[in-house]
Formats: sequence, structure tokens, C-alpha cells
Amino acid sequence: MNNISRKLSPSEKLFHIPQNPDGAMIMAFVARIEGAITPDIMQQALHFVQKRHLTLQIHIVELPDGSYFQSQGTPEIPLRVIDKQYENQWIEIAENEIHQPFPNPSLWLVVSLCLRISV
Repeated sequence: MNNISRKLSPSEKLFHIPQNPDGAMIMAFVARIEGAITPDIMQQALHFVQKRHLTLQIHIVELPDGSYFQSQGTPEIPLRVIDKQYENQWIEIAENEIHQPFPNPSLWLVVSLCLRISV
């Protein structure tokens, strides 16, 4: 991958509000995966998705002259695993997630969570 460093455009700035993380746009996508899948396999899948999509290979840095997209130093997409405790727990988790600021908005533009069902 080429090293990327460019200033955010005016329209991209609408999605990034560093002074007010609660004002940033956060979306939740939910997928149901059937069959046996381990956290290691999920992490590998996230790795391949990140390698394929340029916007997942960058993060935002704050410099004196503005906000920049930068590729150097972008970590892999983190995966958090939660064991399922009750029916429809995923709804509560999705609702909570959209109200949580990113753990480190300077490093990630996406986070991932897996609700694991014990068999």
C-alpha cells in the first residue's frame, strides 16, 4: 500500500468533529453469521477486509493546519468478543455502541464486535 497523507476535504470534515466526539457520525452494521467461527477467523477476515478497502487503511491525525488522513501507523481493526447472555442482547449492544465514542479516534475509523453464542 502507498503511504497516504492528505488533508480532509470540507465534506469529509462533516464526519469528523475532534472537539466534540459525540457530534461525529457513528453507524452500526449488524450481521448474523451461522456456523462455527472463532475469534481468530473473524480477526483474519477483518484483516483481509481492511487490506481491500482503502478507507479502512487510514486514520485521522490533527496537525496545526488541520485534520489529515494518514495511512502510516494505522493499526488493524480491533475485535471485541462478548459471550451471549440472553436473547436479543445484540439489540442492546448495537444501541450502546452507536453512543460510544471511538476508543481512539486518531487511530481507528471502525471498530468491530462479535457476540459469541456458546454451543
